[in-house]
Amino acid sequence: MKKIYTFAIVSLLVSGMAAAAGPVEKSLKKAAALPAPVSLPATDVTDEGFTANWKTYPGAESYTVLVYEPEVVSAAGEYSIIEENFNLVNKGSTVEPYFPDEAYISISDLGWTYTPDWTGFYPVFSRGMVSGIIYSPYLDLVHDGGKFTVTFGVTGYSGATVKLTSSGATEETKEFVLVTSGYNELTATFTNGTHDTYLTFVDFGILDDPDNLYSNCYDYLDDIKVTQHLEAGETALRIVDCKESFTTSQEFATLPFRYGATKLAYDVQANIVTFNDPDDPYDYDVEWTPYSDLQYVTLGTQGVTDVKADNATSAEYYTLQGVYVGSEAPAPGLYVVRRGDKTSKEIVK
Repeated sequence: MKKIYTFAIVSLLVSGMAAAAGPVEKSLKKAAALPAPVSLPATDVTDEGFTANWKTYPGAESYTVLVYEPEVVSAAGEYSIIEENFNLVNKGSTVEPYFPDEAYISISDLGWTYTPDWTGFYPVFSRGMVSGIIYSPYLDLVHDGGKFTVTFGVTGYSGATVKLTSSGATEETKEFVLVTSGYNELTATFTNGTHDTYLTFVDFGILDDPDNLYSNCYDYLDDIKVTQHLEAGETALRIVDCKESFTTSQEFATLPFRYGATKLAYDVQANIVTFNDPDDPYDYDVEWTPYSDLQYVTLGTQGVTDVKADNATSAEYYTLQGVYVGSEAPAPGLYVVRRGDKTSKEIVK
C-alpha cells in the first residue's frame, strides 16, 4: 500500500525522538497510462460482509482494496468526509505516555478509533490522543477540484512545531507553531485531493531546544475533521475498510466501521513492483494503476433497523451491533441513536 511504499530513509526529530523510516524506492509513480484492474461481483455476501473479487493483473505484486459507503448528496454544501477524536485510546497519559513495542502499528486494529485504517510510525499515546508520525486512512477527495479543508486540534506546548502533509495528486505540507500550551485548534486547506489521498501528522516538538528541556514532551493529535464541498448529485464515499491483498480476492467477513450501512461499494488498485537488483531488496520501482470501476454490493439488514421507538421525541441508544443500551445518554462512545422514525450515528462525549 502506498503509505508503506512511500516511507523514505530520513531522520526525523519527533519531539526529541529520532525515527528512521523504511526504504527509499528509486521510482514511485501512479501510472495513468496503465489500464485499471477489472473488479468482479462480490461473493459470499452475508448480513455482515462479503468477499471482493477482481481479475488477475499482470505483474502485480499486491492489490489495494478500498471499501466505502457511497452517498449521493441532495444539496450543494460542505460535507464531512471523516471525523476522528481518538477518545477510544485508553493507555498512557501526558505524564507517562504509552510507547508500543512495534515501530509501525495499526491504531484502528487496536480498537482505538471510530474510523478505519489509522496507523502510526513510532506512535506515542496519551488517553484520548496520539503523537508521533500518524497516517490517516485513504480518503476520496476528488470533488471541488481536489480542494478540501482539515480542522484539527493539537494538545501540546507553546512554541512546538507540527506538520500536516496531504499526499494526493502532489504532496502539500502545512507547518504550524503552537501558540498555546494546551489545546490548539488548527485549520489547513489543501488543493491536491484525489480518490486515495491520505494525511500525515508529524510532531517535531520544540526545535530550538539546545538543552533538551523538552526532549520528553509530546504534542498530541487530539481530534481531526476533513470536509469538502460537494454539488448536488455528487457521491461522497465514506471509507469503511482498506486492505492489501496478494491474491485476486479479499474477504471482508465483518466490517466494524460500516455502522449499519448495507449498501457498500469497493474498488481495486494493482501495485506493480519491479526489483532492479536481485541482491538489493531496497532497489526497486513501484507503479500504481488507476482504480477499477466501483463494484456495488448490498448486505442484509441489521437488528437495529427493526427496533420501534415508543414515541417520536425520545432517544433510544444502541451499540453498533444493534444491542439496546437505554433511553438515557450512555458512557462516552459511538452509538446508533433512534428518534421516532429517524436513525443516526452519534458520538457521546
